[in-house]
Amino acid sequence: MEICWDQFHIIGSPSYVLAEKLNLLKFELKDWNKNVFGHLDTLMAKLVEKLKFLDEKEQQLSLTRDDGVERLELKKEIALVRNWIDIFWMQRGNRNTKFFHRMTNNKRKFNAALNVKMNGQVDSEELS
Repeated sequence: MEICWDQFHIIGSPSYVLAEKLNLLKFELKDWNKNVFGHLDTLMAKLVEKLKFLDEKEQQLSLTRDDGVERLELKKEIALVRNWIDIFWMQRGNRNTKFFHRMTNNKRKFNAALNVKMNGQVDSEELS
């Protein structure tokens, strides 16, 4: 952030410079947040793919010390990303009512009884 803050060259009164730098910093932080946390699924897939590669390598050969260290680091990073995903859904998942309504409606459709078989006869009247 300090590097980014120093990059902004704004001329004006101190309060104006501060306000403009804060505004520009806000956009930089949003962009950083989007790049770091906005693609958690992609990041998780890449980490899991690397871990699978190391696991396969371990099955075929023994891992070098560097590979072993990399594997441990990958496991730590995967745990961290899982925590980020959990926190994201705890904070924002419940607010996404469109998503939850869609999921509920899909479950309701899946669990719906479309017809009833009674005494060997199928009754397909609408059930309520």
